[in-house]
Formats: sequence, structure tokens, C-alpha cells
Amino acid sequence: MKKISEITKFISAERDYRLRCSAFKKCSYGDRNRNKKFRVLCNKSPRAQRQGLLSTVFAMLPNMIEARAHGYVPMVDLKRNSRSQGMLQDPCLAKKENAWEYYFTQPDKEISLEDVRQSRYVEEQIQHCANLLYYIGDRCPQTEPVLPIIYKAVHQNIHLQPLLRERVFREKRELFARGEKILGVGIRAGYRAGIMNNLAGFNNHPIVGSCAEYIKEIEGKLREWDYDSFFLEIDDRKYLEEIKKYFGKSCIYLERPRIHYFKDALNDIQEPLEGDRMIELEDVSARRRNEDYLVELYILAQCHSLYASRGTGHNFSFFLNHNKYSHVHFMDDGEFHYKGC
Repeated sequence: MKKISEITKFISAERDYRLRCSAFKKCSYGDRNRNKKFRVLCNKSPRAQRQGLLSTVFAMLPNMIEARAHGYVPMVDLKRNSRSQGMLQDPCLAKKENAWEYYFTQPDKEISLEDVRQSRYVEEQIQHCANLLYYIGDRCPQTEPVLPIIYKAVHQNIHLQPLLRERVFREKRELFARGEKILGVGIRAGYRAGIMNNLAGFNNHPIVGSCAEYIKEIEGKLREWDYDSFFLEIDDRKYLEEIKKYFGKSCIYLERPRIHYFKDALNDIQEPLEGDRMIELEDVSARRRNEDYLVELYILAQCHSLYASRGTGHNFSFFLNHNKYSHVHFMDDGEFHYKGC
């Protein structure tokens, strides 16, 4: 019976893969690379306009995994998106510049898109498709049975652009100059702000605690896991100021422009939606915001342990670390369900 069940699963998986193949169009552009097959991926998701950089990475990974498994070299060209992604690049640059290459090289660093456009065996993505078995997103990844596959896919396909990689090394060297072991802490205060406003766009997003709760929890983890210092990856200015004030020099952080989701973080009072939330970011391009965020996440991945709220960015750091953290705890208080107007 077990053998029959395994055969049934295999047949089902192959059928589903063949259906996903219809999302790709076969092309031939020239005579180069006759011994290679390419799949040029983009973000055809109907939610693409609302997806940030790490959501896009996790949207790409399932198709990268299947491309590799079936003998294709995956490539990424976000100029072929059906919709612009304002969180990745300024809208005027959509379909003109490949936003993927602002941040990452191609999965195969030795091959360029220009080279692929002169190759014989190419498949271009024309529809949205993804094997949900390999999709992580906001989910807490620690117990997923496909963990080894995701680890491998991240390390095989996601490579920082050289200048960004050099910046990570430089920032880490300056921030961790004392050489002690560091607890990594990641907080998405923006999730809390969106949920408190009952915004439909945050439906099914992870619930995030208050600043006061995080201060208490960080203090507990420092004591429980025996750390003197922690690196804080945080998206809100007021959260940062209150946590920094409480912990003093034990709180290490990367100075960068941040959103003002909260007017008073300790009392959980938000900055109004029409207020000065974006005051630090008004003249900062989408590209620079993402570069700062990526540097933070790569530094978070190099800490010795991880305590973080659920979210695609913190999951990304978890996979970058490749199971080397001494301790890992994702805060999981369930998901927000939009209550309607």
C-alpha cells in the first residue's frame, strides 16, 4: 500500500508540474548555449503591486527550485512583470530596468540576460504559477518538511550584488567591533500599525506585539540565552528609540531612514495615517530603502541567535543563516483577519 501511495503522489506531482509548464512560452533567440536550457522568471502574481522585495524573493523561489530540478537555469527579469512593483523601484523605471539586478545577481552569476536573449532553448514566463509546497512567505519556517530544499535554493540562487555584499561586511565589522556573541532581534512594527488600523491589505498577516511587550521579551531572551548585547532590525523610529533608551549600549542597530508608524511607542499611540509617517523617507528612493533593509537582514543572519516576529524578511534571515543559530524563536501570536469596514 505504501508503494502504491508513493506512486500516486509521484503521478500527482508530475501532473501538477506539467500544468505549471503551460505558464511558460518556448522561445529560441539564437545559437548560443546549445547545451543549456533557460527559464526566464518574473512576478506575474495578481498581488505583485503590493509585494515588497522579500515577498518577491519567496515568490521566485518555487519556480527556481523546479527549474533546477528539471535541468533549466533560472533567470529573473522583472521588466516582464504584468504590474509594476512600486516597493522595488520607482514606477517610472518599471519595464525599463530589471529591479532584481539592483539587489541580486542572476541565479547563475556567470550568465547574463543578454546572453540568454541570444540562446537557443529559452522558456519565458507568461502566467503566474508556483508550487505552493515550496512557498514560505510569512509562515514560520522552523517545522516545514521542505526546509533543506529552501536552504539549498536560497544559497544556490540568491546572491547579493558585490557592492551590497561589501557594505554588509563593512557595516557588520563596525557594528560588532567588540567581537562578542550577539542576539539578533527582528521586529515588524508596521504589521502592528496596519492591523491596529484594520487595513484590508494586512489580512492574514502575522499579529505583532507592542513595543512594551517586546522590551520585556528581549530582556527575557538576553537572560535566558545568556547574551549581553543584541542587534535590532526594526522598521519604526519610535520603537527603536524606546528600545535603545531602555537597553542603552546593549542595543546595536544600523542607522538608516525609518518610517514613523508610532507617535508614542510605549503607549501604543500611532502616528495618524495622514501625519508625518514618511518624513525620513520622503527623498529616499525605493531602491535605497531596500538596500538598507537587505543590509540589516544579512547582518541579522550573521548573529548568533534569532528572536523575531514572523515575516518574509525575518524568514529570509533564517534561511540565510543556514541553521547555524544557537537558538531560534519566532513570535507567533496567530494571524490578523480583516473585519471589514
